Amino acid sequence: MKAYFISALLLSGCSVTSTEISAPNGNSDKAVIFDIDGTLTPCNACIFSERENASELVQAYADNGFKIIYLTARNVYFQFNIPLFLSRYHFPDGDIQVANSMAERKNFKTFKLNILKRYTESGWTLLLLMAIQALTLRLIWPQAFLRTKYLQ
Repeated sequence: MKAYFISALLLSGCSVTSTEISAPNGNSDKAVIFDIDGTLTPCNACIFSERENASELVQAYADNGFKIIYLTARNVYFQFNIPLFLSRYHFPDGDIQVANSMAERKNFKTFKLNILKRYTESGWTLLLLMAIQALTLRLIWPQAFLRTKYLQ
């Protein structure tokens, strides 16, 4: 129990701070949001592994002028790995949005919808959402998406 507490204490100091949402800079207002766990990773629990070709796919969007946004409701104790994961597998730079409270993690759909809403209210056009939950989110808030595509 003592080792678990010490590990949790050390890892909690390594949580990620969400990127501040800013308005488009004039070059483009197109953005694509990628859920991390179970989308860029092979499964929700596989936080150290990349889904095959995921970084190349994300890079293709970045190369075509899309702002890249990474979104997750991952537990705070495992958020430390997000920048390391993105760097290790050569994902392009982008905003990182994480759930910062237990309430946001428990109500992850609401958390994610609020992030999407904040981006659209800031002037971003969300053209594509890559997420396992995309179908559910699209049904709840369809004006945020022009189309939905899933990683195979």
